[in-house]
Amino acid sequence: MKTKGRRHLLGMGRPLRTVAAGMTVVLAVGLATAPAAQADPPHSERPVVADHEREVDGRQLKPRPRTPDPAGKPAPPAKAAWPKPGTAKAEAPGRQARRTGSSEGLSQARGLPIALVSPGPAPAGVQAGPVARGTVKVSLLDRKAAARAGVEGLLFTLSPADADAAGRVGVRVDYAAFAQAFGGSYGTRLRLVQLRSCAVTTPMRPECQVSTPVSTTNNGEARTLTADVATGQTGPTVLAAVAAPAGSQGDYTATKLEPSATWKTSGNTGDFTWSYPLRVAPVPGGLTPDVALSYSAQSVDGRTTNTNSQPSWAGEGFEFWPGFIEQRYKACADDGAPKNDQGQSPGDLCWGYENATVTWNGKGGELIKAADGTWRLKNDDGTRFEKLTTPKTGNGDHEGEYWKVTTTDGTRYYFGLNRLPGFNGSNGPESNSAWTVPVFGDDPGEPCHKASGFADSWCQQAWRWNLDLVVDPNDNAATYFYEKENNHYGRNLNPAAATPYTRGGYLKSIEYGLHGDNVFDDGIPASVQFETAERCIPNDTFDCAPEKIKTSPQQWPDVPWDMNCDGGTRCENGHGSTSPTFWSRYRLKKITTQIDTGVWDRPTESWTLDHQWGAVNDERDLLLKEIQHTGLGNHPIPEDDIALPKVTFNHTPKANRLDQAGDGLPSYTRYRVSKIFDESGGELDITYSAPECSRAAPPTPHTNTCL
Repeated sequence: MKTKGRRHLLGMGRPLRTVAAGMTVVLAVGLATAPAAQADPPHSERPVVADHEREVDGRQLKPRPRTPDPAGKPAPPAKAAWPKPGTAKAEAPGRQARRTGSSEGLSQARGLPIALVSPGPAPAGVQAGPVARGTVKVSLLDRKAAARAGVEGLLFTLSPADADAAGRVGVRVDYAAFAQAFGGSYGTRLRLVQLRSCAVTTPMRPECQVSTPVSTTNNGEARTLTADVATGQTGPTVLAAVAAPAGSQGDYTATKLEPSATWKTSGNTGDFTWSYPLRVAPVPGGLTPDVALSYSAQSVDGRTTNTNSQPSWAGEGFEFWPGFIEQRYKACADDGAPKNDQGQSPGDLCWGYENATVTWNGKGGELIKAADGTWRLKNDDGTRFEKLTTPKTGNGDHEGEYWKVTTTDGTRYYFGLNRLPGFNGSNGPESNSAWTVPVFGDDPGEPCHKASGFADSWCQQAWRWNLDLVVDPNDNAATYFYEKENNHYGRNLNPAAATPYTRGGYLKSIEYGLHGDNVFDDGIPASVQFETAERCIPNDTFDCAPEKIKTSPQQWPDVPWDMNCDGGTRCENGHGSTSPTFWSRYRLKKITTQIDTGVWDRPTESWTLDHQWGAVNDERDLLLKEIQHTGLGNHPIPEDDIALPKVTFNHTPKANRLDQAGDGLPSYTRYRVSKIFDESGGELDITYSAPECSRAAPPTPHTNTCL
C-alpha cells in the first residue's frame, strides 16, 4: 500500500532504502610517487579472428505447434430458465410403490415441473398420518410472488381439490431447467422448505416468511427433488425449492483448509508438483518475499463432498498464498446446542477445543501445544509458535488474538497482527489479515459463554490468521496487506439476525525493504501488487461487470451467490443462510512488481493470468489457461514492453470418488494438469495412473490402501 511522503534518510545502523543511479568513489591517497613506465612485454599484440572462418547464414525457425487443450473448448452457457407459473391438477398416487427417479407411481401436473408420487414409509418412531388419495391442485407461483415471500427460488402450493386429497403425499420437483440458476453447484444443493400459508396472502409479515426444512432426496442424476408433505383442508401447503449451503459436490460451510494440506509430500505419494517462481526486485538488507505460483495435483485429490469445492483464486490445483494459521470450530449441531421449537439445530459454529493448523513456508499440519504454552509442529523443526492477545491489534477477534512465529535463524513471522509496527490510525492501512466469524461458547468455561443462555453466548473469533509481517534478525521487514470479503448470516436460526463475518478474501500487496520497528516511517523501496478479476469469464455477449452478478449469477459458475446476504435483510431462502459459508467472487488476474525511483513507483515486470472453465455435467471448474510474463519498459508506453512466449496448460478430467450410475449422485470430477508448455518451447507431459479402487470390489475400511 503506497503512502505518499514516506521517504527514508540514511542513518547509522539502517540499510539504505534508495539505490542511486550512479556512484562516484573518491580514493584519498597520501604522499605518493608515480610508478615508473614499463615497456610492453613481447608478443602482447591483440589476437585476430582466423581468416579461414566464414559466416553462416541463419534462418528463422518456427516453433512447433502446441497441443490444444482438450478442456479449452468453451463451456456451454449456463442454463437458467425458471419455469412459467401455472395451475394444474394431479391425482395423489396413494400407497403405490415409490422409486426415486422412476416414473412408476407418478402423477404429473400438466405443464409444470411438479409431480405427485406415493409417500414413503414414515420415519421410525413417527406416527404416520393418512395417505392422500384424491385430486390435488398444484399451483406454481411467479417470480414476483416468490420474491414477495422472500424466496429466491421456486415457490408453489398444494391444495386438496376434494375431501380425499387431504393427507400425506409425495411431491417431486424437476429442477433440470434451473439447475444452474446460481453458481457453486446450485442444483445439487437444492432442497424443499415449507412456509406458512400466509406466505402467499400476506408475505410481508415477518412470521409469514418463516420456513422449515423438509426432509428431501436430491437425485443429482435425474435432477429431481422428492419429499413427503401433508395437505390439509385449512389452507394450501406452501413449498419452496431453495439451496442449502452443502450438497453432493461440496460443502460451503467448510473453509478452504483441506485435509490434503496435512498429507505427506514425498516422492512416493503419487503427487505431481510444479512451481513457477516470479522474480522480485532486490533491496538493501536482502529480505525479499518468495513469490511463486505452485501446483499440486494432490490438493485436487483432497476435494470431497465434505470439503469446500471452490478452487483457489489462481485456478484448480494452483496456489499462491503467503501462509496462514487456522482455528477449526465445531458445528453447534454436533456440540449439543439447544434446538428450536421445530426441532432444528443451530447452523452456527461452536467452540470445540483449542487447536491450530498451519499452512506456510512449506510446512503444513496441526500444531501441538507444549507445556510452556508455545505451540510446535507435529514434526518439530525448532520453529516456535506463540498465540498472543492484545486489543491493540484491532483485528476483529474478541481478544485481539494473533500469532508470532520464530524460526531457528531468528526471523519473526506475524499472523493476524493487523496494525503493524508504527501504525497510528492515519499513516497507513490495517493489514486486514485476521478473518473472523461468530462462535458460540455453549458450555461453561468456553470463550464467550454467558450464564444467560445459548443465545447470548457468542462473540467474534478469528478462524484464520494470515501472514502480515516478517522481520529478520537485522530488522529488515516485509508486510502483507489483504482485502476482506464480508457477508452476513442468520445467527441462531434467526434469518432476521443478520450477523457479519468474513467469508474470504485475497492478497492485495506485499511491501518490503522496510524497517521492522516502524514500517510506515519512510518510502516503500519495492512492492508486489496483486490484481483480481471477477470469477466470470467475459465473452462476446457478456462483459462480467461486477454489478451483473445480482441479475445474472449463473455467469459466475463456481460462486454460490445465493449464499450472499446483505446487512439489514433476512438471510434465508436464496438470500443467504442461517449458517456461515466461505467463498470468494474473485480470481487472480495479474501480478506486478515495482520499485520506488524516488519520484514514482515504477512497474518493472508483470505476470498476467488467463482462466477458462472446465465443464463436467452442470459443474464448472476454474482452470488456469496461461501465464503471460512481460518486462515493462518505459512504462506506461506499451511499445517498450517485452512479452515472453506464454506458459500454457492442458488439463484432463479425473474422478475424485467412485461413482456408480443409478446411485442418485452426479459424478464428482475435477481437472488435473496434463501438459505444461513453458516460455522456452519445452513441453512437460504428466500421466496419471488408473484408480486402484473399484466400486465392484471396494476394500474393507481397516485394510484400505487405495487412498
